[in-house]
Parts: sequence; structure tokens; C-alpha cells
Amino acid sequence: MYSLPAYAFIAQDFTTQAALYTHHQYIAGFIMTGAFAHGAIFFIRDYNPEQNEDNGLAGISNKYFGCSDAKLVRVRSREANKKAKLHNQMKS
Repeated sequence: MYSLPAYAFIAQDFTTQAALYTHHQYIAGFIMTGAFAHGAIFFIRDYNPEQNEDNGLAGISNKYFGCSDAKLVRVRSREANKKAKLHNQMKS
């Protein structure tokens, strides 16, 4: 009764079905919006192919940009930049 049936015409409680469908559409929308925002932040802020070659931190550091306070963002950015510079120096 409280789950979505395979076909809409099988449902016994249409209000519950409509509410569950709408609820899950909202959740999917929030997840997609977050994913697109993080992708955009990565491409705008961190995408530099020469600097970030083999740098796994560049892909995940964008989450600190949007999800943390400004102080943590600066600290994490500095740490990532230092690690990237050290990595590039060791490769040369």
C-alpha cells in the first residue's frame, strides 16, 4: 500500500502514490542539482590539465569550495596547491 506499484492503474491509494512519486522526484532533483553544481565548480575553479595531471585532490577539493566555511576553503586550497606543487617538482 505504501510503495509504488509497477503500473499506476494497479494502485489502491492514488494519493499516496502521487505523494511518493513527487517526493522522490524532488530528491532526485536535489541530487542532480548538487552534482551539476560540483561539476561546474570543478571546471571553473580547478580544471587546469597541466597542473592537475594525476592529481586526485583536484577532483574532490571542489566540495570544500561550496560546502564549507570560507576559512576551511582557504586552508584546503592551500594544502591542495602545496601538494600539487610538490608533486610537480618531484616529477621534474
